[in-house]
Amino acid sequence: PTSLPADDVLAVAVDARGRVWVGTSRGVARLAPGSGRAQTFPSDSAALAPVSAIAPRAAGGVYVATQGTGVWRLAPSTGRYEAVALPRTVRAVSAV
Repeated sequence: PTSLPADDVLAVAVDARGRVWVGTSRGVARLAPGSGRAQTFPSDSAALAPVSAIAPRAAGGVYVATQGTGVWRLAPSTGRYEAVALPRTVRAVSAV
């Protein structure tokens, strides 16, 4: 696909390889520099959207913070989102 999962851009981050990660109300997309093409990682659950913040991981992929359901780790190789266990003392995440 060459478009984003949704038209609304809610979060943006750039990783060490210069790829732009975009969070929307329906998931995440990764834009390759210079190509204008987007690889989409739509959320298959309403629990994973909307995205409120994105932070690139040194090991690849990104952390994705959502409005209301916490932080998720996205593995681009599989396209899967995995919930990140936060300490019990953390009651809210406003930004990653």
